[in-house]
Amino acid sequence: MTASMTTRTASPTAPAPTTARLAHITPNWFTTVMGTGIVAVAAAQLPVGGHGLRLLGTALWAASVLVFVAVTVAFALHWHRHRDAARAYARHATMAHFYGAPAMAAMTVGAGTLLYAAPIVGATTALLTDAALWAAGTAVGVVTLIVVGVGSLRRPDRGGPAAPTRMMSVVAPTVSASTGALLATHIANDAVAHLILATAAVMFATALVAGGATAVAVFRRMLRTGAPVGGAAPTAWIPLGMMGQSITASVALGAASGSTGLHSLGVGVGIVFAGLAAATIAVAITVTARAARRGLPFSMTWWSFTFPIGTCVTGASALGKATGSVAVDGIAVAGFAALFVAWAVVATRTGAAVMRGDLPAAA
Repeated sequence: MTASMTTRTASPTAPAPTTARLAHITPNWFTTVMGTGIVAVAAAQLPVGGHGLRLLGTALWAASVLVFVAVTVAFALHWHRHRDAARAYARHATMAHFYGAPAMAAMTVGAGTLLYAAPIVGATTALLTDAALWAAGTAVGVVTLIVVGVGSLRRPDRGGPAAPTRMMSVVAPTVSASTGALLATHIANDAVAHLILATAAVMFATALVAGGATAVAVFRRMLRTGAPVGGAAPTAWIPLGMMGQSITASVALGAASGSTGLHSLGVGVGIVFAGLAAATIAVAITVTARAARRGLPFSMTWWSFTFPIGTCVTGASALGKATGSVAVDGIAVAGFAALFVAWAVVATRTGAAVMRGDLPAAA
């Protein structure tokens, strides 16, 4: 969403003070779940381990579950009590793309459950929970991609500033691919595991087409009109999410296939996306640094510093494991350190704003 538009000003109605918060629980609030959950998932996949890291990951996974439940309930109440406002957000040219966020949040929490919950709730419950969240997230992600993502590509380019937030409606299938590959490795039934892998592969291919077309449109617009500025500057990190998830997914799918050829292909594709990710990071750092020099107000766009970076950490961990590269392992560890600091800052700022009753500006 543009820097000037906030969650308070976007609503077409003025709700009573007692329900004002629920009137503005937009889908971009699920980015708090994505950002928290990806730190837990990344911690579990690092090339280093230890009891302390396991405890940290478990705590972050538990936090992501609590936030997921809270945001889901609030979002449902938002639709129930403020239907006109909810419909207005769903039709909004920018906010509609964030309907990909609930899908990605569900699958991220599901992956964390698979990685951490077995000692707490049992392996079977953890597996079934992940499977349910993966299936639901995949379905919502596909619908969002078709209705919002593909729909926006079919509309004529009417100008205006670059909007990396458009990527939010097309990234979910890559999350389906990477988390689906993880889920399949824990399924004992070969037929079910193969079905999940096949679905994940289709999701990956779909994301490459739709996500690639959207990324080209976004970066072309940035070249024509300039990068996002002010409070919208952090959204320049959003395209990185597709790059990082593509690395993770391609390597994971190749490994899960059991084929040496497909594994090598997956690593090769991952390396290509790693190069694209490096270029995207350079652009995002430049855009953010320029905005910071002019003053970068806190808003929900700051969550763009978490999930996209987290996907690169999981991607680097996967590549390091597949290639045996100590250097890539080091990148994964350094990336995780940066990710955790970014999450701690953004989560603290968001929590403080919520406690004050001052909802941050929308992304």
